[in-house]
Amino acid sequence: MKRISKIAFAALISLLALASCKKNTDTGAYGYSYWTGAIPNSYYMYNIMGEPGRTVTGKPFLVMKYDKVTLQVIDCEFGLSEVTQTGYSTPSGIGVAPEPTLNASTIDYQSKLGLVSPVDLLVEWNISGYTTKDSVINGYQSFSFHRKSSGIGGIQYDDAFHFTYDNVSLHGTMQNIDTVYYLGNQSDSVGFNLLKL
Repeated sequence: MKRISKIAFAALISLLALASCKKNTDTGAYGYSYWTGAIPNSYYMYNIMGEPGRTVTGKPFLVMKYDKVTLQVIDCEFGLSEVTQTGYSTPSGIGVAPEPTLNASTIDYQSKLGLVSPVDLLVEWNISGYTTKDSVINGYQSFSFHRKSSGIGGIQYDDAFHFTYDNVSLHGTMQNIDTVYYLGNQSDSVGFNLLKL
């Protein structure tokens, strides 16, 4: 009986240790909000000539980490679920390779967000490594950041993300700001539409 109790106690300690190691939990000074879109949204991928050559479509999701006191956005994870891709010809004849996708089970909060494979993870955690900006105008909070990604042959290309939200809805855009290789991605002017869970 004592041996079983020791095994049960050891198992409990192991579970508690694992729970304390889980990243992105709602503790202390930081909170998390969860956003999803029920209607598929799209963005466009560009070739080296600056021509759109592929459309990526899926249901958007976003997890936001914020400071509970200032409400400033500290970090986020953003992508599309149930992704489909359509490649098409360009004036130059240079196509665009498919966007890599992931299994939904590899994404944080997959069950809570209702994510379905394949998933296009556009923004991984650690936006603090990018250029960031946060503001509140007329009751709507906004945050923006730039990211650099690796393209063909390790070429770096730039995208700019901008999100505006209130207590109910969130709207976002992605803009191709690469003026060297033109390999960034771009959405429509209001490309992503999400609601708070």
